Amino acid sequence: IEEVEGLRFDNGSISDGTNFNFKTFTSGNFILELKDYRTNLVSKERFSAKAGDNVLEFHTNALQDGDYTLYFYNSQGQLIQTEKLFIQ
Repeated sequence: IEEVEGLRFDNGSISDGTNFNFKTFTSGNFILELKDYRTNLVSKERFSAKAGDNVLEFHTNALQDGDYTLYFYNSQGQLIQTEKLFIQ
């Protein structure tokens, strides 16, 4: 990731165990929210990250196939990025 902070998957189609890169310029706590195409909250995960690149694993076994949007927030609740995903 060239940006100072962000989230990147290899592509827009995700399956169980897909890795993604989360990059931040400060260590701290962050929140990922996953919402379905109707914007219903499906999953909310709080996690800690170190400054720089953080490679994390995305689990999808409990999710139905389809279109989702991932919302990435900092510890103050500010939206940093959204990412459209297709989970299969």
